Formats: sequence, C-alpha cells, structure tokens
Amino acid sequence: RGPMRNLGLVVAVAAILIAPGCSTGGTKAPAERALPPGATLTRDPASGNVRFLKGQNLSRELDGDPLFRAARTAGDAESVACAFLTACATGFRLDQPNAELTKRRVDVDRIGTTHVRFDQTYRTLPILGAELIVHLDRERRVVLVNGTTIATPRELDVTPALTADDARAYPLPDY
Repeated sequence: RGPMRNLGLVVAVAAILIAPGCSTGGTKAPAERALPPGATLTRDPASGNVRFLKGQNLSRELDGDPLFRAARTAGDAESVACAFLTACATGFRLDQPNAELTKRRVDVDRIGTTHVRFDQTYRTLPILGAELIVHLDRERRVVLVNGTTIATPRELDVTPALTADDARAYPLPDY
C-alpha cells in the first residue's frame, strides 16, 4: 500500500493534467472523452464499469508531467499505473483509487510487457473478484487496462454487527 499512497506530486499533477479530459461535462462517459484515437473501450453491459481499455499509449496525456516521465524512465511501473488510474478515476467509477486499489503484484513477461495487478477494496475490506490489471509496454506506456471492478460503494455500511467476542461465541454449523 505504501507506494500507492505516496505518489505525491506525480498523482497530483497527473490528476490536474488529465482531470478535465476524464471528468468534466459532455455526454460521453468520462474515460471515453480522454481516449486517444484508435483506442478501444468495452464496458460491462449491466454495470457500465470499464472491463477493457486498449490503445497504443493511453497515458500519453500524462507525458507532459516531468515527474510522470521520470517514473516511466526509472521503470517505476507501479507509479505509472497508479497515476493513470488516479487521473482517470471517474471513468473507472472510483472515488479514491489510492485508497480503493491495493497492488497485488507486478509481473514482467518475456517480451518486456509489465502487468501491474490491483485488488479493489472498500474501507480496507476486499471486494471479492474485483481487480484491475494495468499493462505497460517496454517504454512504460499504459497500453491496456482490464479487469472487473465495482463503482465505489459509497453507502455500504461496513460496521460489524457482532463484536469479536460474540463472533467467537457464535456456534458453527455441524457439517
């Protein structure tokens, strides 16, 4: 969780640079307005959430930020992925990606493509089956994002109904 919370200026500047394209006005969904030409976007028909986003350089709008470029140059795939998801959070229907996404792992395949896997949580509780995978090419440009997430569940009460002692005392069914 550390790097996800400590992106500092990279995320702040990236959000300022991208936010107008990702989150304001118009009739198209936020992620669609910011897409470069030739990009492909597929949404879940039932929820409207992004399932698949592909393009040659989805993060190109972030390249104007020197800190983002430095993260790319340094090979900091996690920071690149986090900045992209934060910049386009509205398109992914996430209120606070830094708090809602936890890096599971970073993999690099044989051809140099990096895959940054995030699990979705809500108030530190895991959302089963909810993940985003950000794929970066050799130059650390975002070229694909896929996965299944849910919109931030703002009204969900996560207060336990039982105390820890009550839960321990609760009889388990005999199977």
